[in-house]
Amino acid sequence: MENLTLKEIQFAEFKILEEFDRICNDNNLRYSLAGGTLLGAVRHKGFVPWDDDIDVCMPRPDYEKFKKIFKNEQFYLSDDKGKYSIYPFLKMMDKSIEVQEVGFNEVSNLWIDVFPIDGLPSENKKLKKIYKKSSLYRKIIVFDKWKNLNVYGGKHNKLIAFLIKIYVKTYGVKRAIKNSIRLALKHDYKKSDYVGAITWGCYGVGERMLKSEYEQFTEMEFEGKKFSVMGCWDSYLRGIYGDYMKLPPEDKRITHGIKAFRAGDEI
Repeated sequence: MENLTLKEIQFAEFKILEEFDRICNDNNLRYSLAGGTLLGAVRHKGFVPWDDDIDVCMPRPDYEKFKKIFKNEQFYLSDDKGKYSIYPFLKMMDKSIEVQEVGFNEVSNLWIDVFPIDGLPSENKKLKKIYKKSSLYRKIIVFDKWKNLNVYGGKHNKLIAFLIKIYVKTYGVKRAIKNSIRLALKHDYKKSDYVGAITWGCYGVGERMLKSEYEQFTEMEFEGKKFSVMGCWDSYLRGIYGDYMKLPPEDKRITHGIKAFRAGDEI
């Protein structure tokens, strides 16, 4: 088995993105590059050099339509709710690329993340409460997927991790996913003035956007091709990264630790 290089992983993810873009364009579905992928488009006109994943986001109505119309022989969608759900959002995955993530039980095939954008309240107090709950659900879901407790190091840290693991198992990852989606749907997208990604919510309150600005979709170059981006890309990036044009220190330039290889390769 020969692991794919970072460049090969990025190229494979780019092919998933191209197919995602085609489906959206053919069906008049709105979407935007998001997170580090949008940052890469703005700052590097492509991948952040050390990044090994792709994020996109969609208004909730378009997201739900995308799930219904999706049909593809090479790619498939993860479940975002119900018995087989693994996250409260979608992953579009490539059957031909298998992956292993160091210290983490996630999915078996290479993916791009597809996040729904939902309605948010205008009041800061309510906003903070939503993202506080979202953060708790996210931590439960992520902690459940860690393979072992050795990542913590130190006797006391391992004990704390063990106790957290018990809490996570008691609460239940499926319950966390269900509650995350319920929280996200509390404010109807169509009736809200503000919107943001809630079901994962890893950037917190700084991610809130005016819907009228978010929906002014435009295009931006990413790896030599134009893709859809939100109209408020500058304020969005400043809200989650601050001075986003400034490169982080070298010790902060980390990947997800993905090991990928072509399906069918002997292990």
